[in-house]
Amino acid sequence: RESEAKFRAFMEAFPGFVFIKDSNHVYRFASASDVFRSTPEQTAASGQTRDLYGSELAAVIERQEQEVLATGEPQTVLRKLEDAEGRARYLEVNIFPIPLEGQTLLGGYVTDETASRQSDEEKERLTSAVEHSGEMIVITDIDGTIEYVNPVFERIMGFAREEVIGGHNKIWRSGMHDQSFYDEA
Repeated sequence: RESEAKFRAFMEAFPGFVFIKDSNHVYRFASASDVFRSTPEQTAASGQTRDLYGSELAAVIERQEQEVLATGEPQTVLRKLEDAEGRARYLEVNIFPIPLEGQTLLGGYVTDETASRQSDEEKERLTSAVEHSGEMIVITDIDGTIEYVNPVFERIMGFAREEVIGGHNKIWRSGMHDQSFYDEA
């Protein structure tokens, strides 16, 4: 009982949706944090994946469960789904086999990766903007070591990224060009 109480306490504190099912896809255990509940009163003990985060997530989980049962290999997928309010959510779904007493149970957990994914998308947009800027952009650390240059730098300065990344910003006065080149740059 003590071991089970610790297990339940840990799983109920997990910031996601955690479950164990038998090979017939019947819940033996389920716990969901608030973000995975349709309403604050709803509990995961109902075993209704669809009620917890909609039929689209249920379909993803069911497909993964079939593959894990067929192959015996764990699976992880990242899915973009809409929540009940129509907002895009990125969920990482992990399903794995649990061999126990001559049968295979299915363990799984789902975490909300929305904030991380949105941050990654923002970084990709900013990177694209810098890469396609019409202006020369150079990023250095505090000591002047070059960490990044965009394509316009390569075109204006005549150096490939590989030649300057890790080098010092003194490259501006390398002596390889006349004064008018440096003035223009």
